[in-house]
Amino acid sequence: MDELYAVLGAPTVESIAVDWAGVEERLGTELPADYKGFSNKYPAMFVNQFLRVAHPSCVDPDLNLLLDAQTRTKSLRELVSEFPLLYPHSAYPDKGGLLCWGNNVNREQCYWLTEGHPDEWKVVIGDELDYCWEFDGGFSDFLLKSLTGVLDHDFYGSFTGSLSEVEFIR
Repeated sequence: MDELYAVLGAPTVESIAVDWAGVEERLGTELPADYKGFSNKYPAMFVNQFLRVAHPSCVDPDLNLLLDAQTRTKSLRELVSEFPLLYPHSAYPDKGGLLCWGNNVNREQCYWLTEGHPDEWKVVIGDELDYCWEFDGGFSDFLLKSLTGVLDHDFYGSFTGSLSEVEFIR
């Protein structure tokens, strides 16, 4: 996490304190410790005018983990129910379902694959059979590799590269 914090630097907007017990009760699950630690330090953010990271206390409903991300998870659940052959994963709260934590400007969703203990959850980008990238790592590893330009994947398109701009959003 220290390496991730060094890449991002100090936030220009203070993060709003999170009632993690309340958040996890509303979601019906514990969340990964790296995400909680990250969210205790940083508010929601928009990285390189591309990647959005939701925060449970963000006042912007489009970047609030309990509002927008849950709406996106619910939409996925409806699509999986209607078109099950198009989706390799179910949606949370199904065991092993996808739980949204962010998205990008190309309308691709960023999820946790809720298999095993939350600290073991992998990141999944996209949700349909023809576009579902399972990153072999968790939230902080994905974010660090994204911000340092290490990842080379279609997800990034022309946005591939190291961190050049971050907008912190309360």
